[in-house]
Amino acid sequence: MMRYKARRWLVAVVVAGALPLVGGPAPTASASTQPRSFLTVMTRNMDEGTDFGYILAAVGHPELLGPAIVQTFCEVVASNVEQRAARIADEIAASQPDMVSFQEIARWQSFVPLPCTGPTVIDAESALLNELAADGVTYHVVEQLDEFNSSAIPGLPVSFLDRDVLL
Repeated sequence: MMRYKARRWLVAVVVAGALPLVGGPAPTASASTQPRSFLTVMTRNMDEGTDFGYILAAVGHPELLGPAIVQTFCEVVASNVEQRAARIADEIAASQPDMVSFQEIARWQSFVPLPCTGPTVIDAESALLNELAADGVTYHVVEQLDEFNSSAIPGLPVSFLDRDVLL
């Protein structure tokens, strides 16, 4: 239900943003100096970097939940969020859409020592915006919708924020 609301929200924002841009004549080959009368939109799923399999396997076994969450964090580290963000930023820089919507643009933070090497904070939104800047294009966050935030659950070894973002 929440995903449906998020998509409906993004569609409403895109439509509202596009309304002032439509209405003029469509550009033609002979009229290249006319203002654009269309809006280009791209949507991408950043992917959290995990299928949450370790956590799902721990359901019904509370003693396994903490280690499963830590294993999940290590799985995200191994998915190389920064590298994936760089590839998506390159795609955006090449096509330069007017708006970009993202799903599953997650932020992870570990509060415990990890059995894997890597960062203790992984933020796909920051990684993406940094890579866009490195590519020489500027986008800013128009809106962000938090889908799930584990910080409301006390005592977890890792926090997880899943969000949808509109640039």
